[in-house]
Amino acid sequence: MMKFKEILKIAKKEEVTKEEAYEILKGAWFSLERTLELFRIACEVRAEHNDHVALYVCGGPHRECRLDPLCKYCWVNNPGFKWGKEDIVSPEKLDRALDELYSKYNVQTPYVLIGGGSDLKSDGKEIVDYVDNLGETIRKHGLQLTITGLPYISLENLEKLKDLGVREIGCPFETLDREVFYDVKPGDSLERRIEQAKLADKAGLGFYGALMIGIHDLTERQTPLDSVLKDYVEHLFMLKNFEKLSVCIYSFMPLPGVPLADKHKTLQLEVAKVGALARLIHKDVNIDISTNDLGLSLMAGANMVTWQYISLQQEVRQWWSASASKVLPVGSIYAIIFQENVLRHIERLGLKIKTWKR
Repeated sequence: MMKFKEILKIAKKEEVTKEEAYEILKGAWFSLERTLELFRIACEVRAEHNDHVALYVCGGPHRECRLDPLCKYCWVNNPGFKWGKEDIVSPEKLDRALDELYSKYNVQTPYVLIGGGSDLKSDGKEIVDYVDNLGETIRKHGLQLTITGLPYISLENLEKLKDLGVREIGCPFETLDREVFYDVKPGDSLERRIEQAKLADKAGLGFYGALMIGIHDLTERQTPLDSVLKDYVEHLFMLKNFEKLSVCIYSFMPLPGVPLADKHKTLQLEVAKVGALARLIHKDVNIDISTNDLGLSLMAGANMVTWQYISLQQEVRQWWSASASKVLPVGSIYAIIFQENVLRHIERLGLKIKTWKR
């Protein structure tokens, strides 16, 4: 068997195999020296293939979550965080907020992610209508939209979304382990999510895929570490099936009031390790390694910041805005600004932001 450094040397220049990817992740899991070496190679791969950082403005929700029952880890279980009908940001409010934000402030990205709840019974017409109401602002500022909170949207409505200026759709699988998926997400459908991703690819849209690190620890079943690491590897390779791809690596957060609030928070270093492996597998793809330390994420090979730049919300909630540099009213809602902290990290690591022309 090849040594760890020999495998990394190959992975830096060539396509890595599943077996090699597993050996890399397994080798770094309990080793500081190997973790640092993995991060170094991941950063070198980023520098060669995709070295500019993509930033996202996030807004929503465009609809409440209609899964029944709800996912056991989700903040929507807590009435204080809930995405109910009264919490929906109407397209008119979001349109006005986006126009004011991009007209008055130095927003350095065209990427806008609009989140929302899932609905297995919808064909997506309501989402098409929502985006249609943002059309003038999308064209005026040259915005590129990501829509999450799926499934489900039919192929016909996916094609309409593309015509309206949507760049990609987000429908994370979180895990490919079906037993774990349905234990933690009893009201959801992994099959529908995979089908949705394939339809998006068929419609010519990008796919925003995501892995939840630590999800195996949320069940009563004791999943062997070997199986956990192989699930992460299998998931990352499955995402290679999609022509236009962004990847988010994130983790479980034990928020108060959710059914799994007593579970341990996932170690952010583990998120970073899987993210660094993702960089070796998806060399030229935008990857968000969503830890709670942006410096760690960038040093592990991330080149995308989804949730930590600017967030448009109807209410300013303390748990979300505590680390923001400022909160500004935009239209009739609020912009929670993390921009200064993000830009400082990017600058001090010698990275650059993806440029764009308005």
